[in-house]
Amino acid sequence: MTSKHVLAKAKMLQMLEDAGLPAPDEIEDRTTCVRFLWNDRKVAVVVELDDDDDSDEELDDEPIAPARPLSDRGEFLRRWHAGETGWPR
Repeated sequence: MTSKHVLAKAKMLQMLEDAGLPAPDEIEDRTTCVRFLWNDRKVAVVVELDDDDDSDEELDDEPIAPARPLSDRGEFLRRWHAGETGWPR
């Protein structure tokens, strides 16, 4: 697992928490992506990792910055999760 994997997971989990959405049931680290799975809803989010830097550096001791606030996206995600958007769930 590289620092890109850890950063992608941290940002996604922070975004879900900020939006008041449940954490995934499973998180899978793949070579080029991270998969977040919600088994009961049969939903998956795949975060593709940038390949602009081919280095596979191990983690250093620097803290990971928190994800930025979701603003309007957070409200949409909350409404979608509650079934209020009209979008398919």
